[in-house]
Amino acid sequence: AANLVQLTNPTTSGTIAQWGALITGKSFVIDGNMIVDQSVTFADCTFYMRVGSAIVLYNGVVLTLTSCTLKGACDAMWDGIYLLDPSMQLIMNTSTMQDAENGILLYESAKCSLTNNTFINNHENVQIFGNTNVNNIAITQNLFTISETMLNPYASEKPLHGIFIDNSSEVNIGGLNNANNGNRFVNIWNGVTSYVHSFITGVPPFLQINVYGDSKIQLFN
Repeated sequence: AANLVQLTNPTTSGTIAQWGALITGKSFVIDGNMIVDQSVTFADCTFYMRVGSAIVLYNGVVLTLTSCTLKGACDAMWDGIYLLDPSMQLIMNTSTMQDAENGILLYESAKCSLTNNTFINNHENVQIFGNTNVNNIAITQNLFTISETMLNPYASEKPLHGIFIDNSSEVNIGGLNNANNGNRFVNIWNGVTSYVHSFITGVPPFLQINVYGDSKIQLFN
């Protein structure tokens, strides 16, 4: 493709210097870690992620992905997207995330808004650790599923969790007042799994989470 750009351990300060803070319609091959050290928006972009590669946010930045696709570039999985503290934010909408081993990882009240995305063939999809503010995370109208066969080393398996929550006081999944904001979990092992006294807004009742196929919701205290 004419716009295919190969990047090794890139930084968003570098991509911004080349293309600006709104990058549209490009395709990237990412080798190593992409460091989000400046806030940036990607729209209608495709990221081909090499084995083990990751996207890592730095302090005080916002990564916005609109109508983007992130998928494995090889025959084995890439890593995922990491947010480590409350100063970091991911805004992802109408995008597709595929072939990730660890999915989106949100630590220590990192902020995230996921709307109308499709998560396909990821071992883990969204993992939330230590969230203490219900306003930090919004997960609405997403589809978590599998299509055909996952990449190695999970080729014979299904996605493990749609949303995994641990040691968190409050997480908002779907919406309190609108069942149309619910997420769908199709043919994966677990829809939402919560450990260690996590409180999930919208569950129960289960109006905001529509469970299909073999998926289930588990709540552990």
